[in-house]
Amino acid sequence: MSWELLTRSRRVLTIAILCWASSVASLRADPIIVTSGQFATSVNEPTGFQFFGADGFFLGGIFPLVPTWPGLRCSTFTGCPPGTVVNMSTVAGGDPTPFLGLSTGAVINGTEFLRPFGLPPDGPRLLGTLRFDAPVVAVDGFTAPAVPFVFNGFVRGFAHDDVDGRAPLFQVALTGQGTATLGFEDFDFNGALSGSSVTYTFAAAPAATPEPTTLVLFGTAVAGLVQRARGKRRRVALLSDRQEPLHAFGRNSRNSAIQRSSFPSSRGRTSVFAGLRVNS
Repeated sequence: MSWELLTRSRRVLTIAILCWASSVASLRADPIIVTSGQFATSVNEPTGFQFFGADGFFLGGIFPLVPTWPGLRCSTFTGCPPGTVVNMSTVAGGDPTPFLGLSTGAVINGTEFLRPFGLPPDGPRLLGTLRFDAPVVAVDGFTAPAVPFVFNGFVRGFAHDDVDGRAPLFQVALTGQGTATLGFEDFDFNGALSGSSVTYTFAAAPAATPEPTTLVLFGTAVAGLVQRARGKRRRVALLSDRQEPLHAFGRNSRNSAIQRSSFPSSRGRTSVFAGLRVNS
């Protein structure tokens, strides 16, 4: 059926379906959701991360620059003093130094750029930003409550010898959520002090459910289309009912004209009925 022959209601419904399909297609360009893995800082060990996601996604790195993180130094013997608070948020990379370290594995959209869990000397370099947003917590000695975090990131991978970063091997936007925990470690060079470390552990987000407002709007649109179609059918039926007596009247008029034409007109010769009336 061509577009011109579609009724207006069908055209509206078709446009709605096309818009829905295009929105579903656009979801494919959304950030990759990290469903498991960790990002961990350490006092004595290098900072590193491993991200896992759907369809075999993996991205790992080591030695990222971390300009902002929940760093504390407290006495190894007494812990942090009462009233100590710390912001559990962390930013790795970003402006002006977006270095995220060397890749320890990269599988992006089904393409393996570097086999996971390795660290070759010529592995890809990673540039971008990893941001973990979490609330402020109070620290009691060496104890702090675990808190939720929200993660967003953008990473580009470059060949090891692409020092100027002109031709990225891949680029990917990331998102996720999970739980942040604070820990403490003794400094290797000073046993009297302990430094804080933070670990962000990812977890899959709960399944999304349609918002009530969305359902109401969709239901209203469908109900409007149905009501419009019903109204159109009523108007068609009403017009049919009005036209039927006119057709019948037209047929009766034609019959009457035929009957009148069978007899002489009263303006001319006297009709048979007129003669009968005179004789009577």
